[in-house]
Amino acid sequence: MAPSIRTAAPPGERGKGVRGLTQDAKSNPTAKPGRARGWARKIAIFVLKVAVAAGLVYWLIQQNRLDFASLGRLQADARTLGLFAAGGLSVFVGLVLLAWRLKILLAHRQIEVSLAKSFGLTLIGSFTGVVLPGLVGGDVVKAVYLCADKPGCRADAVAVVIADRVIGLYSLLLLGTLALGAAYLADVLPLSTPVLLIAPACVVVGAGMLALLAWPALRQSRPVQRLFAIAPRAMQNLLVALTSYVKSPRVLGLTILLSLLNHTLVVLTFIMAGRLLDDELGVFTHFMLNPLAMAMNAIAVTPGGIGLAEGAFSFLFEMVGSPNGGMVGLLGRIIQYGVFAAGGAVAILVMKGGGKSGPPV
Repeated sequence: MAPSIRTAAPPGERGKGVRGLTQDAKSNPTAKPGRARGWARKIAIFVLKVAVAAGLVYWLIQQNRLDFASLGRLQADARTLGLFAAGGLSVFVGLVLLAWRLKILLAHRQIEVSLAKSFGLTLIGSFTGVVLPGLVGGDVVKAVYLCADKPGCRADAVAVVIADRVIGLYSLLLLGTLALGAAYLADVLPLSTPVLLIAPACVVVGAGMLALLAWPALRQSRPVQRLFAIAPRAMQNLLVALTSYVKSPRVLGLTILLSLLNHTLVVLTFIMAGRLLDDELGVFTHFMLNPLAMAMNAIAVTPGGIGLAEGAFSFLFEMVGSPNGGMVGLLGRIIQYGVFAAGGAVAILVMKGGGKSGPPV
């Protein structure tokens, strides 16, 4: 038989949910020291990531790839305010699309939430990624909020929000691949370099892995069953969730479409950032290069990919003759984070006002 997800708690713990297990942990004398060690490890890793990010940013400044003086040269005129507003609006609409995507993925796993709540969860997850990047994952926070009134669903909810992230990353690289193909067909390819093949290669590999998940004979083979059995529970849940989406072309196709629309809006935000800095890089070039740079945010070497994404923007833009890549990446991040922080703070206040308990951050 194909592996199936198991979200029930172990014997003796069923029916307790997250809060019940937390109460047991408080009564267990070994729970607090274990929790303290876990937080100490998280903080140590976070500090190390911050140090790496600071080192990368310092190196980019030393190499003249980040010029903060260019931000001081921005004029508080109608053009500047209009571009900031347009970039922020693109980010906000993109968050609505992400909330819709999350709602669809949750519903497919029999976790029903309203679009309003999904939007609030999306804002809170984004906010957490800004305020506590790398310390308390936005995906985990979304799952905790999601299961505040649905005890026992946390494992499945975590799997869904991680699958949501995987689909988003795949769609980001797919957008870059589509832009590359369109530029090639239109004969407006700005450069020819193996770097541009990274996105298509990842898309092909990702499509192959999704196809394997949908292959019943492979899923039911004894070697795969054994590998599945020894995999961590979180990985088992994620694979089962992804398999269920692959087996539903409508759900997978709609979520990828929503992802492509969201990433298009984010690329437009970076285009606005470029215009603010008087960078004239073409739209086609942005859509080919930006997804590769944006994908650096998914690499957990620094909090939120800080330093990595800006470095990628700088090197990729330099290939096509623009010296402003690092600052375009940074200014685009500032616009995004402004929307995340404002929207997430409001979402937390609204959820608190509605009597929902928050995550243990």
